[in-house]
Amino acid sequence: MARSKEVAAVTRTINSNMTTSTSRMHYVLLSITLIALMTPLVVSFSSIGIKSLQLAPYHAAFFGPAASQFRSNTIRKRCPTPLHVVRDASLSTLVTTINARRPQVHWTVPGMNLAYQNATTGEWSDVNGPRDGPPRNYWRQSSDEKIYKRDIDLIDAALLANLNNFDSIALDEMVQAAEKRGGARFPWISRKLLGTWAPILHAGEKVVCESYNTGIDDDDDDATGESAEQIIECSTVIEIQRSAGPKFAPKNYYGTFYANLEEDEEIRVLSSDLTIDDTIRVSKANTTIVMLEDSESVGNLAAPVYLGRITYLSDYILIQRRSDGSVDLWLRMDESYLGNLDADADTA
Repeated sequence: MARSKEVAAVTRTINSNMTTSTSRMHYVLLSITLIALMTPLVVSFSSIGIKSLQLAPYHAAFFGPAASQFRSNTIRKRCPTPLHVVRDASLSTLVTTINARRPQVHWTVPGMNLAYQNATTGEWSDVNGPRDGPPRNYWRQSSDEKIYKRDIDLIDAALLANLNNFDSIALDEMVQAAEKRGGARFPWISRKLLGTWAPILHAGEKVVCESYNTGIDDDDDDATGESAEQIIECSTVIEIQRSAGPKFAPKNYYGTFYANLEEDEEIRVLSSDLTIDDTIRVSKANTTIVMLEDSESVGNLAAPVYLGRITYLSDYILIQRRSDGSVDLWLRMDESYLGNLDADADTA
């Protein structure tokens, strides 16, 4: 309250001096004082390289949806955005960054000979060099590539949200196309539900940022070139696992995977920011389970966090629809889908 009175007093003084041509220097000094009073932003970096921004309560108003004009490289607009963003601007918000990367392609047949055709010459080649036509298993490789591309194209489209060239209609069409394909038939009991997920869209709003890891200075001309690795900056990742510990399907030619869940089996859902720590019983019914909603400790949420009404689940992404039609889009971060789990190590 005292600081607010100081700011108001300085503001009144500035306004009164704006009409006096002989007080320009005084005006400049008062303006600097006003900026200093309104900039208690503390930035800290932990020893493990995770970035944190502690926003003072009266800064929060500059980071709301209606204040996009205040975005800059110096003061970021809650980027990435926590899932538990509150409507109460008087509350402080801690933003922690976790880096995610696009998952790699899951080749159904491990170790299969991958071949590629030159689009210009039509010639085929593999790891050993030129070859005479595609291998016998090329249909399997092509199918794996097609599934991967469709899912990652959807992620790429979602990452364009809030940018000038964002096409929300095209994104919604891509989401609907994925939902029509369906993915896992019973997502709640599918092994693909288990693992680590990074929310990309929350209630239709993008909650991540992008950066580029080049290994070179940011001022370099190649900072966003083809050699740059795009990093997805998340505020939260969500881990879903069996409450009783991992359970594996029998190892086969395709690898070792988690076993599918059973009806009424208990899973634990834990978020990296510790705002979510729930146990849930799974069901083929695919109903909505609320994991984080309005409360005294959290505040009034812009959109509750829940799991349910999953409309598409694959190796790479998860889509769920809210009752208002908005979309949650999650990206996989773990490698359990590759079939490289070590059942002996986990049971030892």
